[in-house]
Amino acid sequence: MFLLLFFLFFTTLLFWNFVWKRKGLPPGPIPLPIFGNAFSINNSIYEQFQIWAKEYGPVYTIWLGEDPTVIVTDYEIMRDLFVKEGDVYAGRNFLVDLFKTFSAAKGDYGGVSRTEGDPWKVMRRFGLTSMRNLGVGRAGLEKHLLEDMERFIEQIKEEILEYGEYNVDLHKKIDRLAGSTVNRVIFGYPFEDEQMSDFYELKQHMEEQAFLLSSVTGHMLMKQTPEERGEPNDLLDCFLDQIEAGKSEYFSLRSITPFCFDLFLAGEETTSVTISYLILYLILDQRVQSKMHEELDRLEEEKGRNGSDNSVTQADRGKLPFLNAVINETQRVCNLLPLNLTHRTMADAQILGGKYHLRKGISIIPQISCVLFDEKIFPNPLRFEPERFLDDQGQLKRIEEFIPFGLGKRICMGESLAKTELFLFTANFFRNFQVLPVDPLHPPSSEKIGGFIVKHHNYNCRIIVRTRKES
Repeated sequence: MFLLLFFLFFTTLLFWNFVWKRKGLPPGPIPLPIFGNAFSINNSIYEQFQIWAKEYGPVYTIWLGEDPTVIVTDYEIMRDLFVKEGDVYAGRNFLVDLFKTFSAAKGDYGGVSRTEGDPWKVMRRFGLTSMRNLGVGRAGLEKHLLEDMERFIEQIKEEILEYGEYNVDLHKKIDRLAGSTVNRVIFGYPFEDEQMSDFYELKQHMEEQAFLLSSVTGHMLMKQTPEERGEPNDLLDCFLDQIEAGKSEYFSLRSITPFCFDLFLAGEETTSVTISYLILYLILDQRVQSKMHEELDRLEEEKGRNGSDNSVTQADRGKLPFLNAVINETQRVCNLLPLNLTHRTMADAQILGGKYHLRKGISIIPQISCVLFDEKIFPNPLRFEPERFLDDQGQLKRIEEFIPFGLGKRICMGESLAKTELFLFTANFFRNFQVLPVDPLHPPSSEKIGGFIVKHHNYNCRIIVRTRKES
C-alpha cells in the first residue's frame, strides 16, 4: 500500500513538474522539482542564455525555484512587448531579498526600481522632470562636471610630477569621481577630499543602506523649511518640496530614502565600472586609443584657432564620432548586467501571435545581453571594434538594437546623466593622458567577474601626460 501511494505521489509530481505547470508557457529547459533551473545557471550566464535561445527559440521559460520566468532574447520581440505594449509589461518583480530593508512597511513606496503602478509612474515622472529642471544633460550640470574633471586631471598630473613613473589602479579615483557627481545631483554637493571617508563608508554599507539613510536625515535637518531651502538645487530639495506641498501620498519621509538609494546605486556603480572598462579596453588596444587621440587633437587644433577654451564640452560631441563609437562599443562589450531586472505582467497577455499565454503577475525579463551579443547584428560580438558604430563616411551611426540602457517604459532613468558623464570623462581624460599596460608582456585581463553588476579584475595602468602641438 505504501509503495502504491508513493508511486502515485511520485507520478503526480512528475506530471505536475514536467507537463501541467508548464502548460501554456513558452518552452524551456526542464526544471527540477523545488530547485527549477538554478543549477544550470553558472558564472557564464551570458553564454547560457544564448545556448537556451538557440535550443528553444527567442522566447523561453526558465524556473527559479517553483516560479516561472519568461526570457526574451530577440530585439524585435522585445520592442513589440516592452515598447508597443509597455503598460502590460511595466510591472516589477520586487526582488525582496535584495532590497529587504525597504520591504513591507506600510506607506513606504520603494523608490523607482522596485515599484509598479501609480507609485512608480509618479516617482519616475518626478525624477525625470526634476533632473531636467536641475540641468542634467545640459549646460547647467556640465559646468560642475567639468570643474570636478579638471580637479581630477590636475591631481593626476601632480602625482605624475611628484612620482615620475606613475603606475596606478585608477578605479578608486574614478569611483570617487562618479560618486561625487551623483551626490551633487541628489544632495547638492560633491565629495571633497575631507569627505571621502563618507563616500567609502557609503560604499561599504550600500547593502545595509544605513549610511544613506543617515545622510538623507542629516540633510533634511539642515533644510527644514522652504524658506531655508530657497530654490531647489538638488533632487532632495525637489523631493522635500513635494512633501511640503502634500499633493501626493507617495512623497513622504519614508519614501525619500529608497528613492535616493535607487538613484545613487544605479548612477554611481554602473558609470564608474563602465569608465574603468573603457580604460582597460584602450590599454589592450593601443590602435583604438591612438585613433581617438588623433581625433581629439584635430578638435583641439580647431578650438585653438577659434580662440575657444580647450576643455571638451557636450557641444563638441558631434565632432568626435570615433570617441562616441568607443563609448558605445565599451557599453556593448562590457555589458554590465548579466541578468536584467525582472519585469512582471500587469494583466493577462498573449505573445507571439497568441501562441503562448502569460497570466497576470508572471515574471518576464528582456535579456539585453543576448541583443548586444547577437552576431547577426554585431558580427564577431566578443571583439572590441568601435568602427562598427561608424558609417562609410566615418560618422556615428544609430544602431536601433544598441540598447545598453534598456527599452520601453522601464528604460534607465539616469540615461542622460550617464551619457554626459561618459562623454565628458572620456574626452577630457584622453585629451590629457595616454594609458599603457604596466608590463606589456603581461597586460591586464579583460575576463569578467560575475555579480549583480559584472566587474573586471583589478588592474594597474601606466599613465603618461600627452604632449600636443601648440595651437
